[in-house]
Amino acid sequence: WVPFFSAAAAAAAPATGGFLPGQRVEAFYADAWYPATVVAVPSDEECTVRFLGYEGESTLPLISVRHLSLPQPPRDAAAVVVGMDCRAKWSVDDRYYDACVQELLPNGCARVLYTYHGTEAEVPLEYIADTEAAAKAAPREKKSHTDEKGFLIIPESLKILPTDTDKMKEKKRKRIKSIKNTNRLKEQEMERTAKQQSWNKFINKGKVKKAVKSESMFRSPESVDGKVGVTNSGLGMTDYEKRKRHKFST
Repeated sequence: WVPFFSAAAAAAAPATGGFLPGQRVEAFYADAWYPATVVAVPSDEECTVRFLGYEGESTLPLISVRHLSLPQPPRDAAAVVVGMDCRAKWSVDDRYYDACVQELLPNGCARVLYTYHGTEAEVPLEYIADTEAAAKAAPREKKSHTDEKGFLIIPESLKILPTDTDKMKEKKRKRIKSIKNTNRLKEQEMERTAKQQSWNKFINKGKVKKAVKSESMFRSPESVDGKVGVTNSGLGMTDYEKRKRHKFST
C-alpha cells in the first residue's frame, strides 16, 4: 500500500511537473489515461506507478504520466460517504457519469458503481463530483471525436513519440490504422449514397406531371334549375346574335 499523497507533499513537488512517491496521477495505457499512484521516480525520464485496482507496478516513460485531469470541481473529500449519489469520472472517455459510492478505501480512494453501465471501479476521491455541480458543467463534458463531415479524428494521444516503447508504438500504429480504415469505409459509403441519389433523380426527372382538375358530370348542379348528368345544366341557353341579311353597298 502506498500512502495517500498529502497537500503538503503536493506543494513540495517541483513546479516543472515532477512527481513524488505517493502522489496521485494519471498514466497512459492502451489509448487512455488511468488513475495511478506514484511508487518511485527512478530517473528523470521514467516513473514507476501502480494503477488503481491492480497489484502490479509499471515503469513508464515520464511523458506517459501526468497530473490528475479534473474537468469538473471535485467534491470535498470529507463529504464523500458510502451510499451517496454523485457523478464520477470514467477514465476510458474522460467523461462524468452518474454513480453511487460503494466503499471508502484506506488509500484515499473510493469504489463506485456507475449506474449508467453497471460497472464498478476504484477511483480517486478527486474523481467524485457533486451531482448539481456536474449538471451545471455538463456542456463542458462534450467532446467531438469527428470532423464536420463525420470522419474520425486521430487524437493527439496517438502521436508516436521518441520516448515511446516499441510495444506502445505498435499499439498506436494499429489504432491509427483502424481509424483510417473506418474513415475509408465511411467515405466509400458516402460515395455510393451520392451516386444512388443522383441516379434516382435522373430516372425520376420528367415523371411528375401537373395535376389537372377534372369534374364529374354527375356532380350536384350549381342552381336549383340544373339537372344531374347534364353538362352545363342550369346555366341557361347560349345567347347568339340574331342573324340578318347583309346589305351590300352600291
